[in-house]
Amino acid sequence: MPTFVHGIAARLTVGAGGSLAGILESADMDLQREVAEIKAMGGTNIARVAGLRNTVLTGAGAYDATVDALMWAAYDGAVPVAVEFTPDGTIDYTLNAWISSYKISAASNGKVSFSINLLSDGDVGRA
Repeated sequence: MPTFVHGIAARLTVGAGGSLAGILESADMDLQREVAEIKAMGGTNIARVAGLRNTVLTGAGAYDATVDALMWAAYDGAVPVAVEFTPDGTIDYTLNAWISSYKISAASNGKVSFSINLLSDGDVGRA
């Protein structure tokens, strides 16, 4: 039987000391791979060749000044940051990533929130 888990156990850490615990409301990880098609003349089927891999992580949550300082440092830096994503509280995905987008939103009738978009740089580990 499958063992299902609740998303409340998920964790995301961006950079040194950048835990988003208690702030993050959602996170998505998209493991991607380029796939080239071979459509040979005289063939009857398309063949595919696996290519480069990429990972995109997105997250959103309630704004916090401490987290803002961490996200700004990661965004403004000249090197990718270490990222750890644990979707179920047990399995860890680790990677180095660039913050390609850091958005802060404020509305007169709601909370201040943020969202981040992270793009992998190199291999992704799973433990």
